[in-house]
Amino acid sequence: MLTFPAALNILINIEPIDMRRGIDGLTVLITDQLQSNPQDKTLYLFCNRSRNKVKGLYWEKTALC
Repeated sequence: MLTFPAALNILINIEPIDMRRGIDGLTVLITDQLQSNPQDKTLYLFCNRSRNKVKGLYWEKTALC
């Protein structure tokens, strides 16, 4: 179970992504396109083209979830 801090930043990428991307592919998107650090206390959310699915990425202590 993930626990989020009280002051959590949430960043939503409104551009659709290929939902076959895994953690490594999403990390590349975060660093290159969003110019952000995936290890900060931010919940990154991504959606597919039809906007009916969401993928999230969050740094939890020692790993990305």
